[in-house]
Amino acid sequence: MNVSPTPRSARVPGRCRAGLGRRRSLTAALGVAVLAAGSLSACTSDGSSAEGAECGNGKTLTVNLPEEPTSLDGNYDTLVVPAQISANLYDGLFTMDANRKPVPGLATKYTRPDPKTYRMELRRGVKFHDGSAFTAADVVNTFDRIGNDKKLASKQTSYVSNIDSVTADGDHAVTFKLKAPDTSFTKALASLLFVTPKKAVQAAGNAKFATRPVGTGPFKFVEWVKGDHLTMDANCRYWKGKPKVSRVVWRFVSEPATALASLESGQTDMVPYISADHARSLRSKPGYKVTSVPGVRNLWVQMNTSTGAARDRRVRLALNYAIDKEKIVDDLLKGGAQRSGQPASKPVFGYNPDVDPYPYDPAKAKKLLKQAGYGSGLSLTLYNDKPVQNLVWQAVGAQLKAVGIKVRLKSDLNYFSNTFLKKKMGADTLFVQGCSSLTLDADFCMGLTFDSKRRGLYYHSSETDRLISKARGEADPKARQAAYDELMEKLHDAAPVVFLYSTVDTYAMADDVRFTPRSDQKLWLWNAGKG
Repeated sequence: MNVSPTPRSARVPGRCRAGLGRRRSLTAALGVAVLAAGSLSACTSDGSSAEGAECGNGKTLTVNLPEEPTSLDGNYDTLVVPAQISANLYDGLFTMDANRKPVPGLATKYTRPDPKTYRMELRRGVKFHDGSAFTAADVVNTFDRIGNDKKLASKQTSYVSNIDSVTADGDHAVTFKLKAPDTSFTKALASLLFVTPKKAVQAAGNAKFATRPVGTGPFKFVEWVKGDHLTMDANCRYWKGKPKVSRVVWRFVSEPATALASLESGQTDMVPYISADHARSLRSKPGYKVTSVPGVRNLWVQMNTSTGAARDRRVRLALNYAIDKEKIVDDLLKGGAQRSGQPASKPVFGYNPDVDPYPYDPAKAKKLLKQAGYGSGLSLTLYNDKPVQNLVWQAVGAQLKAVGIKVRLKSDLNYFSNTFLKKKMGADTLFVQGCSSLTLDADFCMGLTFDSKRRGLYYHSSETDRLISKARGEADPKARQAAYDELMEKLHDAAPVVFLYSTVDTYAMADDVRFTPRSDQKLWLWNAGKG
């Protein structure tokens, strides 16, 4: 389909778009849920106008995300997209600065009297969006509901599995006791774990809170029209200062070409994570900025190594040699990624520069398959859950077929949540998957993928568990890196996944948008500007 977008210059800024009334009526007629908080100013069901806002410059910043969250509860999900929204609704005890270091957030400072204890002083005078005061009770309740609330069934339980207890020391201090030393603990608190208000959660209940959230963050919830957009207004009493824009609207378009057409028509101001092809096209046009940063997402093909053919290391090695990563990176991604042979990318602490990607060697792949007893054939099912990965998914399938493997391609948008996380991935099943090291520390993806004490669902060993634990507890950075160097070598040699590439994240935005992309993929919009 050819798309001929209206040029950005044709858009009238600060006005409600024509046809809004028809769109709103159609939304109601189709039964689309509109979840709103309080009274709404004009145009909120399309998010196009913030004139008359309490603070900010009266501008609306509209950002596209490739997926829509299932919940707005900051204590529930683990996926990258909900984390972008949570980072603007909520605060953590710490936050990451531009140099990828944890700095004070809702906690102002901490002491570590012993390797398993963190004592933190909390920021005074902070208010939640509903006007209630932030206290230590909110911190304690946050970690209790993540770890223990069976009705919530948080996917973040592996993030807190090493916490033995959290206790309040009055209203403005807390003490964390860990089960084992964890040097990366403040990084996790800075990246993943957001504080929710105890009283508001208990009054609303988990289900209602997930659709009408309350936080302390730079933007406060206005409405969520499922299947269309999510609107937030500036929190004018934010403890770090007022945001620069008055409103943020998130849209959820998964098809890259459609998302870019929305940018070119002026309906969207920013589209993150675009392809190199789209970036090249936009760079040749006036009115746009395109910025790339080294990413923290590693993409691989997950295997279930506990059953079926993938129990045999020779099969796992064969799959790695069968994939032409250079062709995928150069031809499909147009250089918008870097070939990988380990589960960490260059910006992440723990990356080992001496571990090379597996070379493309189809003859060796066939030989290994024959040695493993699959010379006459092997049948595998390859799943994908993200349309943006379709070309890579199809290319991997074709390259596996080229070495004699029968591959059945299946798309399931809910495979990660309904199958993978529930440890239901079957024998001889593959899944295009990966991990974003949001903490910029290798421990995050080690815990989610390879650590038997956390979420190592489909591969772990006593030796890799030992090295993960050693690196996690080591205080000296050089000793930590040495442990990770050894761990990355062992994971490379074990080939528990088919290593593919680490991303280069490219952001497209209108030229009147002021936003600096970060390597941790965080779309924190407090300081973002427009106009």
